[in-house]
Amino acid sequence: MRSLVVLTAFVVAGCASAPAETLVRTDVPWPELFPSVIDPDPSGQRPFVAKAPTPELIERLQVAERTFRAEEEEFATVRDELASDPLGAFHLTRFLVFWRIQKEALVRRARQDEPFLVESVGATPWSRAEDEVVSLGAAAAPALVLDIARATDDRDRTVRIDLVGRIGDEAIPTLEIAFQAQDWQARRDVVRTLRAMSESGDPDQRPSARIRPLLERGIVDPHWAVRASAYEGLVRFESSGQRFRDALKLEQDRFVRRSIVLALASYRHEPQNAAVLVDYLERSVEAEDIDQTKTAQQALERYSGRLDKAGVLAWTAWLKRTEAGRRR
Repeated sequence: MRSLVVLTAFVVAGCASAPAETLVRTDVPWPELFPSVIDPDPSGQRPFVAKAPTPELIERLQVAERTFRAEEEEFATVRDELASDPLGAFHLTRFLVFWRIQKEALVRRARQDEPFLVESVGATPWSRAEDEVVSLGAAAAPALVLDIARATDDRDRTVRIDLVGRIGDEAIPTLEIAFQAQDWQARRDVVRTLRAMSESGDPDQRPSARIRPLLERGIVDPHWAVRASAYEGLVRFESSGQRFRDALKLEQDRFVRRSIVLALASYRHEPQNAAVLVDYLERSVEAEDIDQTKTAQQALERYSGRLDKAGVLAWTAWLKRTEAGRRR
């Protein structure tokens, strides 16, 4: 089993509050966002490198690893001590997430090769690690958010996004800081995390009001991928599709427009959206844009509840019948 100490060579981040006037920036290098724990890489090959932990911190991390694996009561005390140190909290969080991911991988393999082993360890033996990460609250957020930004495996990224969602509003300050990164992919991942947070929980309840301001920043981001994801995230906050109908008239990027169209399809109670979606389909077909045409059809299927793959003529006829029915 890989030791936690090996993980101390990886990325670290602190949890600090950024001045309000800097939150609109999208060009800040990682070391400037988390100066207490990140050093610039002199080689220029990596976006950030961790400040080296002290020998004392390494010893405390080793105790945390040992007591967690043995399920000893002492772990709670060590955990709380490390939570007060940004660097210690980062490494502890990474260890717990790493342990959780590896445990799930073992269970998946057991289901395939030795089903009886699943019964012996339980269906979700990794929940203990998840609960410990969530108990760290804001102290765990920097490690989760930065590892979301650098993740190459979708499953691993999703695990961390879900954990940020469980931490909730306590993670917002770290997401605000990460939203200033010059790396557009990191800003997009922040928006994806915010979307997941807004979509989790009771669908009949409004998500946290602290999420919306960041999504509003996302729709004016200089990069199209950030704007596209932000529009999709705003659906939970808008009771009407008017915001998206207006955006469709102004947004010039074809990829962002596709996200707006899909968001608009969520407002099935608004009859005026049908004409907007059919018009978008007709324009897409006329422009011979295959991707936009597929998006338009997907949006119309979502809006209408129809599952059949209809063409532009069929959707135009459907619109006429729908409008005629409303006039009766």
